[in-house]
Amino acid sequence: MPFDQEKRNTLPADDLAVGRRYQLRITLDGIEPEIWRTIEVPASITLPDLHDALQVVMGWEDYHLHKFVLGDNPWDSNAVSFVEQTELDESYFDDVGRERLAEGVRIEEILIEPGDEVLYVYDYGDGWLHHIALVEVRKDPDQSVVCLEGARACPPEDCGGEFGYTELLRVLDDPEDAEYEHLSAWAGIFEAEHFDVIDVNAQLDNRARRKAILATAAAASPLVGALLTRVHPISVPLLVDALDAAHLSEAVEIDDTDATVALAKITWLIDHIGDKLKLTPAGYLPPTSVAQMRHELDWNAWPFIGGNREVDHFQATLLRESMIKFGLIRKVKGELLPTARATKLRSEPRKLWEHVASRMPRGNDDAERDAGLVALIATAAGIDDADPILLETMPALGWQANHSRAFTYAAATSRRFLFLLGAPSSTERAKLPVPPWIPMFAREVLRRDNRV
Repeated sequence: MPFDQEKRNTLPADDLAVGRRYQLRITLDGIEPEIWRTIEVPASITLPDLHDALQVVMGWEDYHLHKFVLGDNPWDSNAVSFVEQTELDESYFDDVGRERLAEGVRIEEILIEPGDEVLYVYDYGDGWLHHIALVEVRKDPDQSVVCLEGARACPPEDCGGEFGYTELLRVLDDPEDAEYEHLSAWAGIFEAEHFDVIDVNAQLDNRARRKAILATAAAASPLVGALLTRVHPISVPLLVDALDAAHLSEAVEIDDTDATVALAKITWLIDHIGDKLKLTPAGYLPPTSVAQMRHELDWNAWPFIGGNREVDHFQATLLRESMIKFGLIRKVKGELLPTARATKLRSEPRKLWEHVASRMPRGNDDAERDAGLVALIATAAGIDDADPILLETMPALGWQANHSRAFTYAAATSRRFLFLLGAPSSTERAKLPVPPWIPMFAREVLRRDNRV
């Protein structure tokens, strides 16, 4: 079937304005008894979103490449295929017109009238071929995806295509077969005749919820939006739930009083420096400053232990170095000097809060910045322990580590700064309450993508 844009352009304008619903029948090729589904989708659904829906209604797990194809043979070099950008970038075809980007293409541009059909190929190794036929078109603004009915479970992933699946069923039906023990353990609980339309629609609803959450979060935070382009929502359910609880679309409401309390350590150092503060020959805060810092500031469960040398107190070093990164102080010829910005913002707590949020260090390399961002999302959501989200999200972003704690350590830059605002350490979370401005500050950081 050709890609008939001219025919597409003849559709009545009022139909497009009102919105239309497509009823589609999906049939898995080469399997008897037939594995099929009937679904309803908005005619305006894009091919990537239709792919996501097909994965759910069929029961696949989205492990492999896929494409939509116009024509009778999906492997014909002359067939028009709609693929993802990564596959388009690696295309072996000289004539790029045979492969087109699926992004932004709507199903109503391909299937025009009842009886029209497009092929959907999933897993080029196993070669699962689906026939998608347009059954019915009606005016309806409903944008949901719904499964109406279907039959039989789709084959397990990586079972070897049509032949492998047929052989798998034969062995599972014969406990005396030499391969029975091995294949039954590999397949797990698999019921070839099982199909639950209620469960499928619950999954579709959950998918729609996740999509809405991610779209809202991406619109509210360019930082989060960039992160989400690198993960598949199915692979990061904990992150999706955290983004839902983080409410990034809501503006941060904090008054000068709370901002003053939250930034007490920062304003203390600005005041303590005054016009200038001479450092030790090694470049550290003088012992008298450290002594005042340890007694005049509330360090919660992060106490100073030992003498008054900065080298013995990481808190003091963190505060000094963070202030330099914020552009609030600078080191000149062995002295700390306040910047003009520090002088201006010292008396404007809310603006100082915004400035610090816009300059908050999130890491020294890409891995640390990713981990810090995930940790901030968890903090904004009010989640005390970000480790499960880190363990889920970092591999989904492509990071690998020899030890699971590596992802926790990678988030340390962001987490350490939160200690300066009064967040309890990981060992004290169960004993001490989290100040209310901690999740608010994390949300402020996530909503800002600028450096002021």
